[in-house]
Amino acid sequence: DAPERPFDQHLQQVTVASVSVDDPRCEEFISDTRFQFCAGVVGGGKDTCQGDSGGPLMRFEPTQKRWVLAGITSFGLGCADPRYSGVYTRVSAYRDWLRSVVSDGFIESLINLDSSATQ
Repeated sequence: DAPERPFDQHLQQVTVASVSVDDPRCEEFISDTRFQFCAGVVGGGKDTCQGDSGGPLMRFEPTQKRWVLAGITSFGLGCADPRYSGVYTRVSAYRDWLRSVVSDGFIESLINLDSSATQ
């Protein structure tokens, strides 16, 4: 068993870029691009890691001048390994379900419902 590590008391953030599904860092992990996408940093060194699953991947929408939820951290191999990108759930793929369980005003304030949000 690994020793327990305390949670960081400070919010962490990192800037990542979309990674093409054809990129070797991504291609073996994505089975359906409608529901998942990859993001990472060329050369590694920065990434989501164990314990980050379920956390947000936010994207700034300059025309709307606001941040929107584009992805949810799903999984990756290792932490910040240059050979692999992180895998994220594509939030826009679940917009109909989200609208059915959460009020429209709230959901619209969080999510870019345009399916090209991570393009």
